[in-house]
Amino acid sequence: MLSWHRTALSLMGVSAALSRLAFDRIGLWALASVLAAAPAGLWVFLASGRRCGDGLKAAVPLVLCLTIVVVGMTSLASIVS
Repeated sequence: MLSWHRTALSLMGVSAALSRLAFDRIGLWALASVLAAAPAGLWVFLASGRRCGDGLKAAVPLVLCLTIVVVGMTSLASIVS
């Protein structure tokens, strides 16, 4: 449970830092990582605190994986441009 909390909070922090650093290069597209990570991180943070069934246990890593892909694509776009 605590590991999911730390993962969600660190992903939200990294996306905010990335958006701040990439804003000069790619403009408003840099906000894509924050727009993906903020709700997903909040959901993972709240969902991991309660007892959950098998469906939710599978959904938490999936949501985090998709959010990491969005953050990675934003970082790649910043590097390429």
